[in-house]
Amino acid sequence: MYGRSKRHPHEKAMSSYEEFAWRDAGELAMMAAADFKMSAARDQFEAMSAEQKIRIEDACRSMIEDFLRRTDSQRPAVLRKIAKAAGDEAAAMFAVFAIVALVRVREVLELRDRYMYALAPGSGNRETCAAIYAFQQEVIEASGIEWPDDAFDDIDLDEEEYDDEDGDPRRSTQVTEAGAERVVVKLEKMVAEQARRAREAVEVVREPLFAVHASPSKVFCLDPAGRLVRGTNEKLRPLCHSPIGQSGSLKIWKLNLPWSESPT
Repeated sequence: MYGRSKRHPHEKAMSSYEEFAWRDAGELAMMAAADFKMSAARDQFEAMSAEQKIRIEDACRSMIEDFLRRTDSQRPAVLRKIAKAAGDEAAAMFAVFAIVALVRVREVLELRDRYMYALAPGSGNRETCAAIYAFQQEVIEASGIEWPDDAFDDIDLDEEEYDDEDGDPRRSTQVTEAGAERVVVKLEKMVAEQARRAREAVEVVREPLFAVHASPSKVFCLDPAGRLVRGTNEKLRPLCHSPIGQSGSLKIWKLNLPWSESPT
């Protein structure tokens, strides 16, 4: 632990969240391995450059965030939609990046507990600044994009069965960075198409729009005057980046519209 030693009632360890993130990563790995050839995904992942991995995460981060909120029963449908839109390789890679996200979450939660007292008022100024700097550096170290070996511990990827027509990737030509680029581009195009459809799902207004999550399956879009704007859950959800409040069961979000041009 870093910072003061006195424990306040509101400062509780988040070990249960760490355990959940770890279990969730393992369960997602099992689900992905049941539907996709994850050894091929591993070959593609390891062939990617750091820049290609960053491009995937930049393109998919809102989708990954939404995916992590989904239940085990909802996630397969999401992966099927991605596979339909961009192919099995892209869906498998999306699952990999979601698993990487959960591994990171676990690591950051562990760091949060270690630096718990430095992240709350009470310590001296210099001690707090030094401890938060150390915390920030460790968070950066935990933010790499590496193949999540531990999440696949219970899955022998090298023993996956392959269709004869596909062959065994262990005997095929090694995946190259150029070959991995195909998957990166597919995911980028899929996200760009979703953004295009989202732009068509709402009316262009000068003021910010707001989305109201009435339930996990319903999203209503309101203008600043409170007038209902047409829209659907699947099209609006990726644009809900900035939570600004909650009223009862209604979650209020500022809707970030990725307009290519400002409305005139």
